[in-house]
Amino acid sequence: MPKEPTKKLTQSQIELEARDKRRLETFIDAVFAIAITLLGLGLVVPIVQHSNEALSASFVGMVPKLIGYFLAFALLGLLLNGHWRQFQNIVYADWVL
Repeated sequence: MPKEPTKKLTQSQIELEARDKRRLETFIDAVFAIAITLLGLGLVVPIVQHSNEALSASFVGMVPKLIGYFLAFALLGLLLNGHWRQFQNIVYADWVL
């Protein structure tokens, strides 16, 4: 079976494909932004009595949620950073990408 010839791109085609790359990057950045926003919706401000003990007890009860939030935020940040670094090496985006 013969191989398909590699497609040579003209400068205008590369510019058009690079624009598509930026659109793809913007879309993925928006997905990450929505994911981080949805993380914050899980945090609810508790209603407590006007005392330091009630505030402290409420905060201690929120510690597991806060740890999960910060770990998920850090993980999404690492994934976004990896995505950014990966797209630095990509010249253009096509349907195969």
